[in-house]
Amino acid sequence: MNWGRWLDEYDREARLVPALLTVLPLVLVAIGFGVQDNPVLAGIVAVLLAIGAPMVVAKQVADRGRAVEKTLFAKWGAPPTTLKLIPTPDGQGGELLRQRRGRLERVSGISLPTGPNLSDSTVQTYEAAVRWLIENTRDRAKFPVVWAELKTYGFERNALGLRAVALTTSGCGVLALWAGAVVGSRSGHVSVGTTLALAGVCALVGMWWWLVPSETRVRRAADRYAERVLDATAAMH
Repeated sequence: MNWGRWLDEYDREARLVPALLTVLPLVLVAIGFGVQDNPVLAGIVAVLLAIGAPMVVAKQVADRGRAVEKTLFAKWGAPPTTLKLIPTPDGQGGELLRQRRGRLERVSGISLPTGPNLSDSTVQTYEAAVRWLIENTRDRAKFPVVWAELKTYGFERNALGLRAVALTTSGCGVLALWAGAVVGSRSGHVSVGTTLALAGVCALVGMWWWLVPSETRVRRAADRYAERVLDATAAMH
């Protein structure tokens, strides 16, 4: 499938992959019950792909990810990019903080707040400076590390946004396949052993969703991206 027709690299890696992991249990259920052999269903899937369903799915995933992001930023006090630019109460903060602030002010032409407190006006100033920086580091060839960390952060954020939905699909998949194996309501082309194996795969997918996506992973990815994008100012003139 040529996903590039509808989605760019970021969409595929940060949005489509979490979406596919979410619906994977449903695909396994379809295989377990032989639904994939149904020509009507195959035709419906082909039409959905042809009219750009992947793009719609990616947008929905992005919306859930942004909702999680908004909640986390409020919990953390500000986006990590802002937090890494705020002076400490003692006015020090270390050489790295001083360099990052100085370089960003130089390349963006925006004077950053000098105090440690965040007000509406200071938040707007930080947002303006960071937005300028993000827009000027979109060159993937010039800033490959920033691009890589952005995709990682997007994946972690969107995965957390889909976690509840994915746990539901995984649980339903396990139950459906287990029931299919027990009562024999499966395709004649799939054995009980195969159906149970598919149920096991569903369970493993569910375990991944239960154990991996987390606020901690999102924060780590966000911090890494913030550091890389702020340090990118060293390459700007």
